[in-house]
Amino acid sequence: MVAYAQQWGAARSAATLLLPTNVLGKKYYATSFTQLGASGGGQLAKSQFQIIATKDNTVVKVTPRTNGVTGSSFVINLPLAGDMYQYQADQDLTGTLIESTGVPGGAGCLPIAVFSGSSNITFGTNSCAPGSSYDPLFQQQYPISTWGKNFGFIPFGDYPNGNPYRVLASENNTNVFFDGFLVATLNEGEIYPAAFTSSPVVLTVPTSITADKPIAVMQYAQLRDCSGSFNGDPDMVILNPIEQNIDRITIFTSTQQNINRQWINVLIKTIAAPTFTIDGVAPSTPFIPAPNIPGYSYLTYVFCQLYQVQNCPRADSGFILFDMVLTKSI
Repeated sequence: MVAYAQQWGAARSAATLLLPTNVLGKKYYATSFTQLGASGGGQLAKSQFQIIATKDNTVVKVTPRTNGVTGSSFVINLPLAGDMYQYQADQDLTGTLIESTGVPGGAGCLPIAVFSGSSNITFGTNSCAPGSSYDPLFQQQYPISTWGKNFGFIPFGDYPNGNPYRVLASENNTNVFFDGFLVATLNEGEIYPAAFTSSPVVLTVPTSITADKPIAVMQYAQLRDCSGSFNGDPDMVILNPIEQNIDRITIFTSTQQNINRQWINVLIKTIAAPTFTIDGVAPSTPFIPAPNIPGYSYLTYVFCQLYQVQNCPRADSGFILFDMVLTKSI
């Protein structure tokens, strides 16, 4: 089965895929974005993460990082399965290290679940009106053991001016390449681009993002005024590496909080693109060869009708479905 979680209320919405407990790990980094928007909609805004124990007597070590600056580590105890710990800060917590450590002479390292993002945030490029819309960021984090080295970045539909992005390193001396060109060498917990600013750098075309050591790649949707259709609010998705593809998936689309545009991005080997269907029907939008990702084509697809149902994309070969982008007019 597949499970999702969506939080909504007062014109705010965010959703995440939920991972099964058998794929959870013991080491994570938190991801979010430059924290801005404390007065958005009258709501208190914090960068945040949550840790959930899956077994009794779980011990976790946290090394916080705020706006790129590492703080002092501390240890938390989660006595019972299902116990949760939440951490919040006024600054961006991206790069915070979260490790299940176990106790000497007792239980070993136990798997944990980690969610991170922001309770409320706004950001956009300099050409957009600042603070025109706000939303939470909410994603379950992938354990570092599942990170990859090869990613395809496809800008979201409704954002003709591109999308912000971040690359996060898990090891020291990680070389990061965009379309084959070296753009940064990162140490563990560092991000590219390095600036913690609410006017982010964006990618406007499909881009190959690779590294010589495992990385995580985050893609963001900006505030409403940055979109081409004047729909949407800030959002964050964690991209899957190309090497972790699958030939079928189930997605859930929602109409909560006046959602009126529902998008997916798909990346697939060009030779397999003709076999891709959604609920047994070929998409009306054509696949386009990705010029910077040799051998692959991409699809940016908007659902013609609004549903609050499951959809089942399938293909004869593995593909990456980047995520459902939910935009709204509020």
